[in-house]
Formats: sequence, structure tokens, C-alpha cells
Amino acid sequence: MVTRTTFGDYVHNLRRARKMSLHALADATKLSYTHLSRLENNSIVPKAETVSKVASALDGDLKLMLELADCLPKEILDRMMTRPQAASVSLPRSAGRGGGGEPSKTGTHSVVTTALKQEHHLTEERAETIGKVVDLLVHLDDQQLNALALTIRAFSAEQPDDATSA
Repeated sequence: MVTRTTFGDYVHNLRRARKMSLHALADATKLSYTHLSRLENNSIVPKAETVSKVASALDGDLKLMLELADCLPKEILDRMMTRPQAASVSLPRSAGRGGGGEPSKTGTHSVVTTALKQEHHLTEERAETIGKVVDLLVHLDDQQLNALALTIRAFSAEQPDDATSA
């Protein structure tokens, strides 16, 4: 008989491995102790934003945690699993918030920022900046994108191997 690890089991085991109490996790995520307890006991299904907060606080595998939580449609999870670059794209929200095509600071954008911070060990500010650049890139037409890619490749080729940029 094969038993499937649940989101709650994964969080519990990760938290214990990090030697973190439930109260400490509550402080780190700004979620209530009771809510986290219910998550670990598989009594509730978390929202994607909650999964992101917990993954960030525990330095967990965000993609795996989202899959275990079963809080996103299968189509989104499939795209995340097969195309890692898709996680770097932040889509603007247009449904009555912010207007003007500005990206939302909730939902997808916070998940993307968290993923950038975790996977590439970036600071919050750097992850936000890269997220904003990606938001701009998705609106370029093919010709503009190809020209920009050539420019970046040329610039990268001119840099010494041991150069570190601030």
C-alpha cells in the first residue's frame, strides 16, 4: 500500500526538521497558530498565498507544496512543473484593481517574488525588481524581444568570467 504525503505532513516534517515551533512559524508567516495547526492536520485546504508564506518561512519547495496543497487548478500546476520559466512571469490583474495594467501585489506576483527569492536566494528588493522587469518583458512583441535578447547576450559575452555585479 502506497501512502501519499499530504501538504500537512510535508509542512509538519519540514518544520520539525528546521526545529521550529508552530508558534515560531506563526510569527514568521503572520498566520495564526490555530490556522497552521489545522493545515498540518489536513483539516483545511490552504490558499496559494498561504502556501507561499509557509514555503518561504520554511525554505520549502514551493512547487511541491502547491501540488500537495491542491489549491491551484491542475493546468497551472502542470505548466509550473513542465516549464520552470513560467514561474517567473507575473500577470497583471485587470478586474477592478489598480487599473492601467499594473501588476497586482497579491496572488501570482507574491508567489513569483517568493519563488525568485527561494530559488535564486535573492533579496526582497532584487526579486521585486526582477519581477517588474519580467512584467515589462511579457508585453514586448517578438521583434523587440529578439532584439533585447541579442543585446543581453552581447553584453554578457563582454563581461569577464569572475565579474560580480552589484
